[in-house]
Amino acid sequence: MVERIGMTRKRAEMVGPAGIWEKQREAQIAFLKKVGLLPSHTLLDVGCGVLRGGIPLIEYLQEGNYCGFEPSKYRLDEGKKELEESGLSYKSPQLVGAYPQEPFDYVWAFQVVIHMHEDKLYAFLGSIKLTSGGVCYFTIMDEKRIPKQGWCE
Repeated sequence: MVERIGMTRKRAEMVGPAGIWEKQREAQIAFLKKVGLLPSHTLLDVGCGVLRGGIPLIEYLQEGNYCGFEPSKYRLDEGKKELEESGLSYKSPQLVGAYPQEPFDYVWAFQVVIHMHEDKLYAFLGSIKLTSGGVCYFTIMDEKRIPKQGWCE
């Protein structure tokens, strides 16, 4: 386990309400393990941000098997700092600002698609590349909770 348990307050505040990021971090890794993620699998973490969920995933996966995609340069830079401070750089994760072209065993988008306009959502769905037997999981909002004005950004 990574000795440095928590992220900086600044980064924690970038991923939602105070006090819940740790539970969401634990929920992400627990879910992915439950659906079969093994250390030998490759994983694309779409919207990895500041690595709230990425840190335990990087720790769990074998070296080089984690790729985090984050279009926000500011969040990506903060994620790179979080990685360095967590002491997991030796795991050689990729942290990228452009959607990768290689296929993955798992594609994971936690609390991402709810922030996309329809055109961006379709572009995202069309760009997913999976290995044979690969799977994609992403969280959505219950239709009763979707804002009446449509997708938000």
